[in-house]
Amino acid sequence: MRYSHVFGSTKREVDDSLGTAMGLLARAGFLRHALGSAGLLPLGMMATERLVDFVRASLGVDELWPVSGLAWPEGLWQAAASELNSYKQLPTWVLLRGAPTSPVRVIAFMPGESSANRAWEKVCALWWRIGESLLGNAFLEGDALFMAHDDLLTSAYFVPADGPDRSVGCPRCDYWAEPDAARPRVVAPEPAPLEEPKLVETPGCTTIAAVAEYLGVPEAQTLKAVFYADAEGHVVFAVIRGDLDVSPTKLERAAGCGLLHPATAGELERAGMVPGYASPVGIPRDVLVVADESALAGQNFVAGANKPGYHLTGVNPGRDFKPHVWADIAAAKVGDPCPRCGTAIERMEGFLVGRAWRHVPEMAERAGMVFLNRDGKSVPLHVVSTELLPVALLAAVAHTHHDDAGLVWPPEVAPFQVHLLTVKQKDQRVRETAEGLYRHLEDAGVSVLYDDRNASPGVKFADADLMGMPLRVTVSPRSLKQGGVEVKARSGGEAEVMTPDELERAAHR
Repeated sequence: MRYSHVFGSTKREVDDSLGTAMGLLARAGFLRHALGSAGLLPLGMMATERLVDFVRASLGVDELWPVSGLAWPEGLWQAAASELNSYKQLPTWVLLRGAPTSPVRVIAFMPGESSANRAWEKVCALWWRIGESLLGNAFLEGDALFMAHDDLLTSAYFVPADGPDRSVGCPRCDYWAEPDAARPRVVAPEPAPLEEPKLVETPGCTTIAAVAEYLGVPEAQTLKAVFYADAEGHVVFAVIRGDLDVSPTKLERAAGCGLLHPATAGELERAGMVPGYASPVGIPRDVLVVADESALAGQNFVAGANKPGYHLTGVNPGRDFKPHVWADIAAAKVGDPCPRCGTAIERMEGFLVGRAWRHVPEMAERAGMVFLNRDGKSVPLHVVSTELLPVALLAAVAHTHHDDAGLVWPPEVAPFQVHLLTVKQKDQRVRETAEGLYRHLEDAGVSVLYDDRNASPGVKFADADLMGMPLRVTVSPRSLKQGGVEVKARSGGEAEVMTPDELERAAHR
């Protein structure tokens, strides 16, 4: 490609608020930041296509079928339910694409548990290769938010840097998680004999703190009631230990009924709930109860009695109430004890570059994704999926691979392998040699960005360093006098003069 035809140019100055990595991409002409979001320019789009090619090559599957335009995940699940109905069609790997800045998703549909385990191993190996080849092993693997509350395995991948994404991590051990996936450490009290529920008067005690103080118990011995509702006004009753808070995002995943909003007074009244005194004991059947796993860490809780001015003591989950769903719905915050070692977790900044999920067959069955196996029996698919966030991943690569002069692209994802430029463009021999070399390399399958501008050598060299293609090739009267062209690796080392054939071999390495 001729640089004079490229839409997008290098910039010497960009907005400092972009941070180091995004600023480098903006200065090199890979993206522009406007109206609060990053848009990819042609060079950036080429780099994301190289990322997709890298994924294809790294997965090592026979076919990775491209699909676009389907909503994630419901649209893809519906399409799979429609198209995959026999074991003869399995395994099937799908690449789901949207806009260039949208997540790139790979989904594996497998016939059984063993094949799904192998697919999960392939996905994990893909991420480790991304880490090793593109990120210098600088990324962290941690907990991602489950797509469904009963997913088997989930992972998120994060590069600590001067970036826009937030996570929480432990400064002492290797624990790390997305904020909505992190879980506070829950310490269970000493076991005690189970009491029977007892109605006690608690006048004016409509908060956990007030109830705990009035009855002389720790907040961890109370059960907090939090109410949300779905788009149709159906109430979701979240039950959690009183010393913890509910994560709305986790609750939405666990409830599985779409977007939720805090329940209104009218919605609570129609559901028969008494705010401030609501109880999971004797809950109406049409109210979905989702209980946090922290309620299993303790006994003889204090809970609402669903009667103004009264609470129940001696409430024990499983005996006195049975939620529809047990799930992790607790919100973690900076300063909470690390769930692994107890050290206070800290906020981390950087780039969230992707996630991976190992789904349970029940999820596929709920979505109608079933097929006929070899015995003619209808069974659910086993599904593994992963997503890459291209803009964040490009920024993470830029963060890992740059120097004071600009980007230093790894060959695996560089938009072009060779940056060809000239010194004394008006010299006919220089110009003809460069044009011939450009055509020769392109015909040989080497991608070339040819700086055909009539600009000064200093400008061309500075732009080449800023853009960071793996090889810089310079045609000049001096190099021609030495019998070839000057070749210098962007990653460092001495320049050397090569013939076109030697350059072609070097570019293919």
